Amino acid sequence: MTIKNYQELNSLEIDTLREIGSIGTGNAATSLSGMLGCPVHITLPEVRIMGYNEAIEWIGGPEAVTAGVLVKMSGDMGGIMLSVQKLELVNIILETMLGQSIQDYEELAELERSALIEIGNIMISAFVTALSGLAGIDVNLTVPAFAVDMQGAILAVPMAEYGGMSDYLMTIGGNFVCDGKEVPSHLMLSPDLRSLNFLLRKLALVMIDKKLTVGIADMKIAKGDGMLVTYALGSCIGLCFHDPRLRLGALLHIMLPLNMEAGRSHPMKYADTGIKETLKQLESMGASRSRMIVKIAGGA
Repeated sequence: MTIKNYQELNSLEIDTLREIGSIGTGNAATSLSGMLGCPVHITLPEVRIMGYNEAIEWIGGPEAVTAGVLVKMSGDMGGIMLSVQKLELVNIILETMLGQSIQDYEELAELERSALIEIGNIMISAFVTALSGLAGIDVNLTVPAFAVDMQGAILAVPMAEYGGMSDYLMTIGGNFVCDGKEVPSHLMLSPDLRSLNFLLRKLALVMIDKKLTVGIADMKIAKGDGMLVTYALGSCIGLCFHDPRLRLGALLHIMLPLNMEAGRSHPMKYADTGIKETLKQLESMGASRSRMIVKIAGGA
C-alpha cells in the first residue's frame, strides 16, 4: 500500500521507523565517540512523527536559538536531514576538540563553526550509512550547511522544501552521554513521500524476518522464520493470526473489548478496532482470511 502522507503510517510502519531510528542514532554515537576520543552512548531514542509546529515545541520552542547542520539527500532517498546542536552539546564538542567553551552562539568563530559542522556531518553520515546498509539503498548527501538561528527559522527550511507534500516529519530525540555528561540531541529526518514509500518497502523485507516483541496494546507482523513474542498477558488477550501459505503471521495484544475513545485512537488496545486493523494490514500483504488460522490466549 502506498501512503500519501505521514498520517497514513500504520503501527507496523511506525515501529519500523523507530527501529531504524534506534540503529541510526547508535551508529551516530559510535562515530561521535571516535571523533571526541571519549566513550559516547545514547539513551533509548524517542522517534516521533510530528507536525512542524509540534516538532519545534518538542525541541524547545520557536524562539530558542540553536545551531543546525543540514544536508540534502538524493539517490534512492530524497529529503533533508538536520542535526540540532544545543549549547550543552556544542560545549562538549568544543571543550573536547579545542579546549574551550562558549556562553553564547555569537562567540562562535570560523574554527568553532568548522568543528560543529564536522561533528554534525559525521553524525548525519553515520546515521545514513546505517540506514543504507539496513535497507540496501544508496543515498547521496550534499555538503553540509550550517546556521545559527531561532529554531523556528531553522525548521522552516524542510517545511518550505517539502511542506507541499507533507506537513509532518520524522523526529529522533535522545540524550548523548559523554564522560558522565548527559545532553539532549535531536536528529530530524524528512524524506519526501516517494522516498518514504520506497524505504518502507525495502525495510519490510528486512524487518519482517526478525524476532519482534509485542507490547501491551500493540501488534506486530512477521514472515518466514520471524518470531513474535509477548509477555504478561494476565487478563489481556493475545490473538495469533497465521497464513500458512505465505508463512505470514501477526500477534495482537489487546486490553479491552470495545474502543469507545473519541476519534477511536489507540486501535490495538481494543478487540474491535485491533482485529480489524490487523486483518487489514495482513490482507494488504497478500494474506487471505479463508486460509488464516487464528488462536487466542490469556484472559486470566
